[in-house]
Amino acid sequence: MNTPVTSPQRPSTQKSFTKTVASGCDTYDAIIVGSGIGGLTTAALLSKCFKKKILVLEQHFQPGGLTHDFQRKGKFHWDVGLHYVGEMAPGSLARSAFDYLSEDRLKWQKMPDPFEKFIYPDFTFAVSSDPNKYLADLIHQFPEEETAIRQYFKDIEKASSWVVTNAFLEVIPRFIRGLVGTIVKGNEKLAKETTQYYLNRHFQDDRLKSLLTSQWGDYGLPPSRSSFGIHSIVVNHYLKGAWYPVGGGGAIAKALIPTIERSGGTVMTRHKVTEIIVTSDRVKGVNVQKVSASGSLAKPIETMVYHAPVVISDAGAYTTFLKLMPNDASFPESASIRSLSAQNKDTDKSTIVTLYLGLKESPRKLGFQGENHWIYMTYDHEQVDAIDSLKETAITDASNVYSSCYLTFPSLKDPMAKGDTAEIIASADYDFFEPWANHDWKKRGEQYETLKLNISNALIQLVEKQYPGFKDLIEYQELATPLTFQHFINNQKGEIYGVPFTANRFDQTWTRARTSIKNLYLTGADAFTPGVVGAMWGGTKAAGLVQGILGFPRVMLALLMGGYR
Repeated sequence: MNTPVTSPQRPSTQKSFTKTVASGCDTYDAIIVGSGIGGLTTAALLSKCFKKKILVLEQHFQPGGLTHDFQRKGKFHWDVGLHYVGEMAPGSLARSAFDYLSEDRLKWQKMPDPFEKFIYPDFTFAVSSDPNKYLADLIHQFPEEETAIRQYFKDIEKASSWVVTNAFLEVIPRFIRGLVGTIVKGNEKLAKETTQYYLNRHFQDDRLKSLLTSQWGDYGLPPSRSSFGIHSIVVNHYLKGAWYPVGGGGAIAKALIPTIERSGGTVMTRHKVTEIIVTSDRVKGVNVQKVSASGSLAKPIETMVYHAPVVISDAGAYTTFLKLMPNDASFPESASIRSLSAQNKDTDKSTIVTLYLGLKESPRKLGFQGENHWIYMTYDHEQVDAIDSLKETAITDASNVYSSCYLTFPSLKDPMAKGDTAEIIASADYDFFEPWANHDWKKRGEQYETLKLNISNALIQLVEKQYPGFKDLIEYQELATPLTFQHFINNQKGEIYGVPFTANRFDQTWTRARTSIKNLYLTGADAFTPGVVGAMWGGTKAAGLVQGILGFPRVMLALLMGGYR
């Protein structure tokens, strides 16, 4: 069983580009490393607002980062990292931003109400798209906690407001930045608490504590390690329900790339940036290797150099400063990132396995309507499904490895779906898969394939216990492990959320768009918050900063007014 997570078919928006650019030739106004949502947002804004010619370099053979998609058998279609998006109601700021970036090519489908279900051993809780009903349902289920529940909704607003304001401080003019920071500072302590600390201070019922943190998989850390700020961001994000891009996650890249191309820009896939060229603390361009169809750099097809006065990295802070810098020890961000990574290496990992399922018939047969299902066989979210705890047995028997998973149905969310599909996602420890890390994709050996099969069967059985008859719907299955994500996305150990959202993340000077290196910027989730919308705002910040003191106001005016001329 293979583990690819992408389609071998290249979109028509791609262009091949194999010649070497002469040294010193500024062919492009800016180079963007990576084509995730942050990178494409920055490229589209610089192209549309400022008529800049942008080169986007992507190592994968499909653009979009974790929003790309793939298909099998000509009918089964899945998303790799996008499963639902909040704040996409018509007229919302995020929706207006994507309408502007895509020039209205990108369409959104509202998910059903309820859009999520939290399944626990003795009850199921349906999450309404109406925040007032959600509040009322919680109080009905836990009437003795009414006062604390009402305070909780006030506090998530306070904490999320601090996180957003703190992330935007770098684009606020210096003469008022201090004042803005002072105004929201009263909520800083709240945002930096761990989620578990907050819950223990306010609630008595352990079942309610678990219920309120059911979505922790959306930011990758259980309550004891996540900041209450990131928990609040995610809860707020989905208070009014969720949407899904028509055509799947890959539709986002397809909708944004024409905006980039209209100003002469190009998105090149299978072009891996191996080094950001820095001279006298100023970026000059990038060194690139064209990647073979297999993704291997052992025998690169071609090496080349691209020059530009600005480089914007969507590869994440860790990869940018510890893998792409010519001499990372000379930059202040490098030592800080190493230190934080060392502190978090044993606890703060956001790595997963994803089982892609093609179904014989519609899951509506079993009562599913397109909502997501968070299945927990325990109320203890600290009982993380770390496969390494069963290293000696998981290869031969993984039946008892998993006690929780996330179940979603791409085909029920996308009106353009041809075949019926499902995905089962669960946490997984990268270290357990590391012995196979140096093997090529699709060539990791029989033991690895047996392990994947056992994990797949364990996940299917977990869902089957909750929804009898589910396994009989399955026609096709394919498992992606952290090694799959590492191979295609090039994130540290295949992590999907970038810098972990622990409390100490907010204290780092490098979790922002501007860097210590002149004309080098970060974009995407590490410059803001995780998720599609968080990465988009990270890209918006970067685009504004590149254009100087008036850049961000011009960008926001364009997003708000539907276009800047």
